[in-house]
Amino acid sequence: MKIEDLRALATELQTQDNLATANPLYCVQQKRRICGMDLDYTHGYEWVSEEDSDCHYTESEIFDAIRLEVNDIREGEGDAEHLSDSEIDPEDFGYRKVGHLDIWDFVCAHLTMKAAESYIEANAHNLKEPRVYVDSQYRCHEFNAVVGALPAMADAMEAMAEIAAGHGSAYEEEAREIMANFEGAK
Repeated sequence: MKIEDLRALATELQTQDNLATANPLYCVQQKRRICGMDLDYTHGYEWVSEEDSDCHYTESEIFDAIRLEVNDIREGEGDAEHLSDSEIDPEDFGYRKVGHLDIWDFVCAHLTMKAAESYIEANAHNLKEPRVYVDSQYRCHEFNAVVGALPAMADAMEAMAEIAAGHGSAYEEEAREIMANFEGAK
């Protein structure tokens, strides 16, 4: 990391909106649906085909599929598209209603909202309904000490850079080595 990048990070940490959260950590999450739950303990439901349990359907998709199936069966006996939803029982056609829960899985964490949003933008194609959740690192003394030390680290690295640039110090060679190691670190 270059000194300018460290200084920019330290400034961002001090000036960003913390969303009224002490010691915020910006967590990228993605939605995961757990299916097959008892309907009494879920947020919603979907329909599953008995023939292909991996296929999950909304109620409107099921009714449309059943109307097409009934039309094929009845050929010439009338138009099944006029069947009302109350006249259709999906279970008679090999579908069953299962409950589902939507939960949020942790993907990664960032020190700034900007970094979390950049991550989502770059990786949205690999994420399912991503969001940024702001968590608090309240009482996480080690974490907060490291984050709090970033501005001082930037100041120290700038001072080292001046020494390494040859502004008359007995520690010039050592400062150059430290700077090379720091800027080479990932």
